[in-house]
Amino acid sequence: MQAYHSVHAAKRTLNEWNTRFSKRDLEHVDLPAFSPAEGQDLTAVNVLSDVYRNVFQLEKSRSEISRLIKQGSVEIDGTKIHNPKAKVALRPGQIVRLDRKRAVRIL
Repeated sequence: MQAYHSVHAAKRTLNEWNTRFSKRDLEHVDLPAFSPAEGQDLTAVNVLSDVYRNVFQLEKSRSEISRLIKQGSVEIDGTKIHNPKAKVALRPGQIVRLDRKRAVRIL
């Protein structure tokens, strides 16, 4: 029964889900883009705060973001960040994973 979506759309969505969450292969998934502001203090907390606010329209406190970083939820190109005050060097094409569900590609 095709009440809302076509079979093709359903298969595409299932394939993207499996790639993104089951295989954890973010390289081949369509991710939202983020471009850090020029001259910004690029500490991990500041970057993630900007991403949550500008890309996902979510307001998270700095303490909540610090907690996510300290517990190992945040990754840049597969490398976990554990220090909220660490300086991060972002390059175009990098993937920043914020938590289980959210990730962005750097422009």
